[in-house]
Amino acid sequence: MPSSYLISAKSWVERRFLHSNLAFSISKTPQQSDLQRVVDLLRPYDVGVPLIRVGGDGDGGYLVPDDLEGLEACFSPGVSHTANFELEMNRRGVPCHLVDASVSGPPIDLTDATFQPKFLMSYSSDGTTSLDEWVAWSGVKSDDLVLQMDIEGWEYEVLSACSDQLLSRFRVIILELHRLERLSQAPFLQFFRGLMQRLSGMFTVAHLHPNNCVPSMTIAGVEVPPVLELTLVRNDRVKSKTPVTGLPHALDELNVPANPANDVPSYYWQA
Repeated sequence: MPSSYLISAKSWVERRFLHSNLAFSISKTPQQSDLQRVVDLLRPYDVGVPLIRVGGDGDGGYLVPDDLEGLEACFSPGVSHTANFELEMNRRGVPCHLVDASVSGPPIDLTDATFQPKFLMSYSSDGTTSLDEWVAWSGVKSDDLVLQMDIEGWEYEVLSACSDQLLSRFRVIILELHRLERLSQAPFLQFFRGLMQRLSGMFTVAHLHPNNCVPSMTIAGVEVPPVLELTLVRNDRVKSKTPVTGLPHALDELNVPANPANDVPSYYWQA
């Protein structure tokens, strides 16, 4: 995980939701039914295309549908000390675009890659860029893109500010969702549910994998992993849609081998 997004004293979600009661009372305690509605939006489906692992074993590798032919570009914000996912995409002939103000460049040489020394945020300035501005800056015009985003909680700000027009250009989105323990707080739960409802209008969840860097917790009787990897597939690429029959997937790997796995309860994948 890139360290650049860990150093901020307060995340955007804290500023916008946890210290505001403009729309919701922070004292309101979410009920099990509230959590279940969120779980329903996270339910993974077999999209009619086999899953493959891209980015190697362990942390940094993700399961995606084997539907990568014809991709024109990979956008990967947040530069870590390794770039296995980007390297494999590059080997498949997909140019990679990276952005991060905390490093001088990618840790490896990538063919046809671009790098912008800025932080990905909701707005553009001398030191920041929005997702819309970044993709426009890259010059990529295609509607066959992949987004792989692990930016330590800033994904909420970035996605909230991103236009539907740009989101619909991504064939596959791989998200690492952070600090989901905040689903115990009504403002964040309402925000997160709205975000997932927006995404579900364009994408289908093809896979979910709890990152075992921290243990799962129980909120209103529902087990919640604080960090969750999610693979989304644009709906026009879905060949069929049936609930998966179990998790974890055979290709899943522990992010932290020394830690116990965060098992996925059946109510995440059983309709």
